[in-house]
Amino acid sequence: FYLFVVITYQNPDITNNIINFLSGFVDPERIDSLKFRFDNENILLEKAKQQLFLGWGGYGRNFVVKADEWGETKTVVDSLWIITIGSLGLLGLISLFSSVFLPVISLLNTKSPVKVWDKAEFAAPGVLSLVLLMYSVEILVNAPVLPHITLIMGALTGYVLAPNRRNSSWGGRTKLAISSSVSSTT
Repeated sequence: FYLFVVITYQNPDITNNIINFLSGFVDPERIDSLKFRFDNENILLEKAKQQLFLGWGGYGRNFVVKADEWGETKTVVDSLWIITIGSLGLLGLISLFSSVFLPVISLLNTKSPVKVWDKAEFAAPGVLSLVLLMYSVEILVNAPVLPHITLIMGALTGYVLAPNRRNSSWGGRTKLAISSSVSSTT
């Protein structure tokens, strides 16, 4: 939701409202850090909107640089989402968040309905899903590229796409297993 609002409207009032809300709970030094991040994101997002769909590509073309002979960067790039939209555009941003959210959504829709969340078989996929959801929050403010997150995405995707070949405590056999056992008994 935050990304949609920031990309679509890019209204400073949105970030100011967030900062004002957090001012009552968070140390002023941390608030200044957050304001610095928001200011840099706004500058970088303006640049990213010039090549919105496919981005600027590599080699730092998505950075905002000073117009002097040294070409130093004016901004600090701090969040993975702003790096992604600047270099790979909306296509890259959608791909990034799809790779994080689709395994979790697929898991909850296909293999793990709510009635099995208290079963032991759901523990590992459930915890891995929570790790991915926490990572999705982390990449809004930082730029961690963590190999184990990629491994978790692949593991959950593989788990979701794998056929269910054994009895489980919440669904029994798959249709394929039932139909093969019926045909062998007749």
